[in-house]
Amino acid sequence: MLRIYVSCYQYQAFIEDCLASVARQTWQDFLCTVIDDGSTDSSLACAKAAVGGDSRFSLIRQDNAGQLSVFNRAAAEAEDGDLIFFLDADDIWADDHLAIVTKAMAGPLAPCDFVFTGKHKSAVALPFKSGKVMSKQCHCLGTTSGMARGFYTWVGDVTSTLCLRGHLLRRILPYPYIKEWKIRADDCLVLGASVTGAVKGYIDASTVLYRVHERNNLYGRDTCGRNETPAYRLAKERFVHWLCARESLDRTPCFRLVLAELVRAHDWLPFTPGKIFPESALVMPWPFIKRLEILVAMWRAQLSYYLSSRGGHRTLLR
Repeated sequence: MLRIYVSCYQYQAFIEDCLASVARQTWQDFLCTVIDDGSTDSSLACAKAAVGGDSRFSLIRQDNAGQLSVFNRAAAEAEDGDLIFFLDADDIWADDHLAIVTKAMAGPLAPCDFVFTGKHKSAVALPFKSGKVMSKQCHCLGTTSGMARGFYTWVGDVTSTLCLRGHLLRRILPYPYIKEWKIRADDCLVLGASVTGAVKGYIDASTVLYRVHERNNLYGRDTCGRNETPAYRLAKERFVHWLCARESLDRTPCFRLVLAELVRAHDWLPFTPGKIFPESALVMPWPFIKRLEILVAMWRAQLSYYLSSRGGHRTLLR
């Protein structure tokens, strides 16, 4: 079953366009849960008008609890065979978004439990299709558990681009500290999938329209670790610690695991807003020579990506 969760807070200007894009999907077999997170504007009324009598949609109103509360609900309702999609109420999907992701996860990205697509940014809401996606546009990125546990490496994208298999979502959530994640809770999905060792996949097609407006929370945010507030950094550290304890994972990753993931970094560096920060290696409780080796590997990964983006070669990582 395809399950979609739309979280909405004070988005009366956007929610109708958002839900219209869901209703237009060429893949029609889905269930969509729209959760109004205690809006005081007309968001709920606008959502009701957009949904009409479509039985595939259900509307829920709750007291304001934040984005993570919606994700926790999704985890509680998820079953192993489900594909779970998330959509922010101010974003829009291409008409074939569900079809593209579902077919990819049954085909070239079948080994992946976490898949994200490309996006483009616009202030104008227009219906669009991404068109046929070739298998060469589907990239299996492997795992990044060691790098996520050690350096909080972020391999993914914004909420509306994400799809998780039900069994993976239930491994990550529910997370009890919802007040720390009223916004930016997609970081819990991205980091959580990495920490648990999920194989990630990327579809190189812009199937999401990310709406640019003055109310985007943390629009243009730095996902790489710089300019983070102390409160966010603490919330992120607490989440990773909690998940490692829940999964019985060593908080300090194995040196060889991190090194192996770095060697494969060229698989995912071109497809994610995240980057590798070499200074992260300095805090790891490894012998000096191993920390130095990690630093060198990080710089090689970045240099290899730079060369490939300039039309060079990736031989440094081969």
